[in-house]
Amino acid sequence: MSTWMLLMLFILPIPWVAKLFWPREITLMEIGCTTIVAVLLASIVYFLGIAGKTHDVEVWNGEITGKTRVHGTYEQPYSCNCRQTCSGSGKNRSCSETCDTCYETHYTVHWNAQSTIGEFGIDSLDRTSRSVYMSLDPQRYVNVRIGEPCSRTSAFTNYVKAVPDSLFHANPLLAQKFAGLIPEYPSNIYDIYRINRVLAVNVPVTDIGAWNNDLGITLRKLGPQKQANAVIIFVNTPDRNYINALESAWLGGKKNDIIIAVGVTQWPHIDWVEVSSWTKQELFKVQLRDDLQALGDVDRAQFMALINKHTTETFVRRPMRDFEYLADEIEPALWVIILATVLGVLASLGLSYWFYREDPFGSNYNWR
Repeated sequence: MSTWMLLMLFILPIPWVAKLFWPREITLMEIGCTTIVAVLLASIVYFLGIAGKTHDVEVWNGEITGKTRVHGTYEQPYSCNCRQTCSGSGKNRSCSETCDTCYETHYTVHWNAQSTIGEFGIDSLDRTSRSVYMSLDPQRYVNVRIGEPCSRTSAFTNYVKAVPDSLFHANPLLAQKFAGLIPEYPSNIYDIYRINRVLAVNVPVTDIGAWNNDLGITLRKLGPQKQANAVIIFVNTPDRNYINALESAWLGGKKNDIIIAVGVTQWPHIDWVEVSSWTKQELFKVQLRDDLQALGDVDRAQFMALINKHTTETFVRRPMRDFEYLADEIEPALWVIILATVLGVLASLGLSYWFYREDPFGSNYNWR
């Protein structure tokens, strides 16, 4: 039996129990109202808890296609011409303030950038004078270049995150072995639409900025075309089992990810390469892995060329509907279950007592 059913079995009988102890008839209508409110309140908390466990974000990639400066106006209401009005006399005299509604015109300027993955707000001004229209363009807007790569995060329902042990079983020994070598998943957007997803863990990659820029350029077309995101990790370990620890920590990444782990103990020599992705196209992962490892040494241009080639030819993003079967296994956190139970019980007891005391439906007769 699910936790939800147990919760309902605990809450539903409360109005009927109350009926046995309070010396006034609690009608079926009152029991129904009490039950509906208590169940609704507990349900909201319970299912918000489930939604919180499945909430996740993935990175979308594209390119800037245009930029616009938009002038606008709107009317801002405010209280004006306020005066005090009184009525009555003596102890019964009361006063209140009455105001009219006036409007103030505001003038706005919005600087935006358009892209293949939506619009980005660059800056804005809001003034009460038309002189705002004479404002110079902000430097960040001036710096926007048509064709430059851009990224943003997008929320999605991740059933795997809510039931991690179903696919990615935690291995304490691996976690201990690679402690300190597992970075946080790169999803931090900075400078409006930029992201760093080439990571170096104890590896002296001196041109890491160029790597991130080139990967963004590679993904600006692959993002819209293949719904793909790529992450590259250079890590100082000779053990390719690192990929298993990374998958466990990152829960396999996101549904559109291509995670490339490269073992490098002596830069720039490649010790090993592993590719992780949710895609069902196993050949994609094998071919990309083998071709990257065959390079022998790390070469940025060749890395980007191979990522572009194999992603274009064989990568297919796996839809989340493939994991919807996990929904039946999702349970909210224990504290959420306790909170839902407490609120449901308090609501049921409180409403039952209120109906007993106030008799809002007029059923004023004693139990017999």
